[in-house]
Amino acid sequence: MAHKGRVKNAAYDENTLESFLHVARVGADYAETDVRITQGGRFVLMHDPTVDRTTDGTGRVEELPLATIRGFHTRHGYQVPALSSVLRAVEPTGMNVRLETKDGPWTPELWDKYFGLLRRTDMAERTLLNDQSKSRLTIMNDLAPDIESSWKTSGQAVERNWPAGMDGLVARRRLMATAEDVQWYQSKGLLVHAPLANRAQGWQHWLDLGVDSILTDNLRRYRRWCASTGM
Repeated sequence: MAHKGRVKNAAYDENTLESFLHVARVGADYAETDVRITQGGRFVLMHDPTVDRTTDGTGRVEELPLATIRGFHTRHGYQVPALSSVLRAVEPTGMNVRLETKDGPWTPELWDKYFGLLRRTDMAERTLLNDQSKSRLTIMNDLAPDIESSWKTSGQAVERNWPAGMDGLVARRRLMATAEDVQWYQSKGLLVHAPLANRAQGWQHWLDLGVDSILTDNLRRYRRWCASTGM
């Protein structure tokens, strides 16, 4: 999985349409990204609650209309894309997406719009929904049980406290200390996704534990490392 839909040191900024197409060419199975809601209820790719760090603009995403946000530019001159544009561009490539929902004014109408967009672009079956919020993840699993989901755990994940209907979880080192820990979650029918890892030591650690996916900024280096080690 390519973290923030990018390759480190490439001239494509995080969470842009151009970066997504680039990681698809490099060979990512998934591009991971962050979804926020603009003023007016549009979906854009933005990790932070504000546009300040990644663009030449300023302000909170939920307080800015999409047209204003698209008038800003990233470090290398790209626009902040609407989720709809990215999904339509990615669909022909065959790459999957992992969408992490961020805090925002999520309403029943916006949830319907969100899932409707995934289905209209033929990306529902190629999407992994990801969230740290148990309440939001429960809503997703209730409204869209056909779309795969994972829980970004912040504490202990045991059967009595994980969201009903989830398909996987993002590992925490203290929860996944051994291969037996990973296998226990997998025995419950869950996929185990590694947290961000950018060096060979981390990749080896998580693969030795038997996780189902690796999340990295160093996609090219990871692919070379896999080839050199026979992974």
